[in-house]
Amino acid sequence: MNPTTTPLVSNEEEDSSTFPIGSVIEIHGPGGIFAFPATVTGVNNENAATQAKKYHLTHGITQASMKNVDMQFVHPYRIYDKGTTASCNVGKLRKIYMVPCTVISHVEDNDRLGDIVYQVSAKMDETDEHMLFLPRMRVQRFFEDSRPEGR
Repeated sequence: MNPTTTPLVSNEEEDSSTFPIGSVIEIHGPGGIFAFPATVTGVNNENAATQAKKYHLTHGITQASMKNVDMQFVHPYRIYDKGTTASCNVGKLRKIYMVPCTVISHVEDNDRLGDIVYQVSAKMDETDEHMLFLPRMRVQRFFEDSRPEGR
């Protein structure tokens, strides 16, 4: 990502435009359990006549490269609301350790190009719950159960 470019966070409705390289997006689709953050690393305009696009991405949690992801699974990233049920990576030193968590709030981290940091309540085990601050790339929401009660 270009260090002078702020990653895109969409507050607008989805459209058919291309997400620029460096944009933070969210991946989800039918039957999925989680919606997870990813960064656009490339765009393949497969068929200009039908405007079919495939994206090259870096998975936010695993940092795995994902090639040719169909545009139907790529959605604008929206900041998670208070009460959003999620799974958080609380691992250290590049280790992935996912635990259930709930979003408490969010702040913009201006030291990191306007990135989003979530305050979460993370259930570390049966009896231990911690309040943590995690960058958005370490938080993935449950796709079906992502909204607080009554929304």
